Amino acid sequence: MRTAGETPQLASSLTNLAVALDRKGDYGKAETSFKEALRIVEATRGKEHPRTGSVLNLMSQFYFPRGNAELAKELIDRACAI
Repeated sequence: MRTAGETPQLASSLTNLAVALDRKGDYGKAETSFKEALRIVEATRGKEHPRTGSVLNLMSQFYFPRGNAELAKELIDRACAI
């Protein structure tokens, strides 16, 4: 469900923030930002939009090196299906 102020631009900003937090080593905040970005991009653009695929791809790259290969594969499979 979309609420006021949730825009594709906000999803993009949250994705960029998540990548920066990941690089900084703040994995908990990065994960939270990725999840929020995905929720917003799906609500504003749809689950089959290329931007959704981009967020899913980045999330897959986030999870794989942290030992969550199963989730990473699920996310990249979803991204590739778009």
